[in-house]
Amino acid sequence: MENAELIVIAKRILQELRTLNEVLNRTAKHIDSIRAEQESGRHQNEPISVRTEVVSFEDAIVRERRAEQEHQQRTQNSIKRAAWLTFLAVFAYAGITALQWREMRKATDAAKNSADAAKSAAATAKTTLDNSKATFIIEQRPYLVTDTPQFVSPGLFSDNPIKTNITYRNIGKTQAVKILVNLTLVEFHPARKGTHGGVEKFRRFIDSTFADLHRKDARGRKEILLDPDIEQDMAPQQLLFSTTPDELVLSKTDISLVTTGEISLYCAGVISYTDRFNGSYATEFCYYFFGSDPKTWHVCDTKNTIR
Repeated sequence: MENAELIVIAKRILQELRTLNEVLNRTAKHIDSIRAEQESGRHQNEPISVRTEVVSFEDAIVRERRAEQEHQQRTQNSIKRAAWLTFLAVFAYAGITALQWREMRKATDAAKNSADAAKSAAATAKTTLDNSKATFIIEQRPYLVTDTPQFVSPGLFSDNPIKTNITYRNIGKTQAVKILVNLTLVEFHPARKGTHGGVEKFRRFIDSTFADLHRKDARGRKEILLDPDIEQDMAPQQLLFSTTPDELVLSKTDISLVTTGEISLYCAGVISYTDRFNGSYATEFCYYFFGSDPKTWHVCDTKNTIR
């Protein structure tokens, strides 16, 4: 920016000098024209019949020419002085303009730095406030956790509906609002040892199970929005339980396979809820059972999250 301004000032000075040069040239041409006209007039009026008058007239012409030359010289000197004064004035104006521009640039930079500092301080304050708010919500929000499932009486018997209860509690500091619980109890046949595809088979099974649970949760949340009277709230440290709605029925053979571990029973669920800060949360849980002790459930290696 500074070099550009100096270039503009230099161009302005050169333009002024060109203008002054044109004025001097026009003045010089005008003086030459006047001189030529005077010379022409003198020669036309010059008497040639009397010798003494010619000498006397020539002396007068010389004096007049000398006076004219002195007048022209004074005029040219005056023009030169005026030109130099104008040049000095333009140069001084350019210097003053450059100094003013430099001071204005400093003031502008200082103002910009102050504005940037104020903007940075405001952004820092906003970030600090947002972080404090987020931290406060994290500390105060509700957290729903589950306990180990329990078989509903009569328990694990063949040819009878098998259900489980899941107990959950709010370990947060504020109330959980609009709670929605979706549970399922399904059987899974793991791949036999030594065969391929066991991990992929389980991944497809567990992803499909939770995809279905999340679809049910989405439909249920729409129903809550349409009918707020069906919502369920939960105070801090309050304990509730829900029962799997599915009626899983196993044959006697399947029951024996559950005992040996060739069939596993999975109790999975999604509990969604909100709070007074209008946050949306969800707890995913997954347990599986095999063996002969109905109280021994195992936690899945995946899908146990609180969001």
